[in-house]
Amino acid sequence: MKTVVIRLTGGGAISEASTEIDVPWWGYRNMHITPDVFKDLPVIIANNPSTKFIFVCGGIGAFLFTDLVKNLAMDSYVDEVGKGIISILNGIAISYLNSFSINVYPNEVPVNEIEKYLFTTDARCFFIKPDSGCVSSDSLAAEAAFLTKADLLLYVKKGAPQYHVGFDKPTIINRWSLDDIELKSLTLYEDQNKHYVLDYQACSILKSNSNETYIIPPEIIKEINTSFFPGSNSELVTRVY
Repeated sequence: MKTVVIRLTGGGAISEASTEIDVPWWGYRNMHITPDVFKDLPVIIANNPSTKFIFVCGGIGAFLFTDLVKNLAMDSYVDEVGKGIISILNGIAISYLNSFSINVYPNEVPVNEIEKYLFTTDARCFFIKPDSGCVSSDSLAAEAAFLTKADLLLYVKKGAPQYHVGFDKPTIINRWSLDDIELKSLTLYEDQNKHYVLDYQACSILKSNSNETYIIPPEIIKEINTSFFPGSNSELVTRVY
């Protein structure tokens, strides 16, 4: 039985509709969370019956709430707000998989206990509870992969394998060293207090991991074969090493 960790897409799952809004301040109603991030999960689980999946939700829309907290000068509360949004998304995903009668563990699992749950329950998939010790969901996924010695770690990032930040022009990268990502991540965090494609803590953890790690676009989730990844999709992913 393989173990695969997938960090699901975050803000990239937000899209804007083209409908007309009658009331000007209702413009926010044009913004939607693309459901594919959840709809593709039953497909990948069914297509890989010999794999256990550990999912880490990205903070879809969390920036709206953390920005509010910052504007209220409550910076110490930002972490709690971000974790709360991720927990809500975990609950939605768990309920959705339950509707397909998929054997998903019914509650969020603390990352430091995931190895125990992985080998002592018959659940096919798990969702990781946010952890204050991880600076983002990227590092949370890296930690989960490290603790379980996962065979494969996938980061779902909209637009991959093309990247913009840190480059003079949009650049396609199919192999990317952790040293370079970490340097760019630290620079961005120190200059703008923002996280890069992978945060600096995730890069540090990944350097100790023995699993294969890839950044993938959300469009290929349904096609994933965990036994032969990336297969024919090698030009659509970024191998992190």
